[in-house]
Amino acid sequence: GPTEDVVISKLRHAFKEIVEEYKIYTEEERKK
Repeated sequence: GPTEDVVISKLRHAFKEIVEEYKIYTEEERKK
């Protein structure tokens, strides 16, 4: 139902943010 769609969209958004943070983190770690 609609509730599931909202939950899924929130999870996707959160996952994208985590992936972006991880990319930034790994790039910073490589510089060390």
